Amino acid sequence: MKKKKLYEEFESNRENGKFHKIADDMIKSIVWQSLSLIERALYYEFKAKFTKYKDGTTNTNDISMPRSEYTKLMNERTFWKCVDNLIELGFLRVVESRWTTRECTIYGFSTQWKYFNTDKFKINECDRRAKRTFTKEHRENVIKALELTNTKKLKSK
Repeated sequence: MKKKKLYEEFESNRENGKFHKIADDMIKSIVWQSLSLIERALYYEFKAKFTKYKDGTTNTNDISMPRSEYTKLMNERTFWKCVDNLIELGFLRVVESRWTTRECTIYGFSTQWKYFNTDKFKINECDRRAKRTFTKEHRENVIKALELTNTKKLKSK
């Protein structure tokens, strides 16, 4: 009996290679259509790290993207902007934020994109990436420094 062919000729070099499933309803959703091409590409990169093990478990909530990997695709600001947008639209969520320890943040896949524009759609604060916030004192010092710089520029003209 011949083994079932998992791929078409144009899909893979190997007979039993790994593939990344993205369902048709996700691709046709309004939320997916609103993503930029680079955000879609980043989602594919996250999806490529997804693994379903033989015992039936998955790493759905244990996906990381180290700087060494994402800088091959895009610069750091673009990466963070894309990740934030994927989180806000319900495709990803932060499982463990570890930027204070200078380790990779752990992400997980979210199902909130299905409920976009409904009452069920909710992105919790703990699902978002930790924003680096300034203390009140630091913010005041930055404002003073900017004001001093602007007054010096005005005086020199």
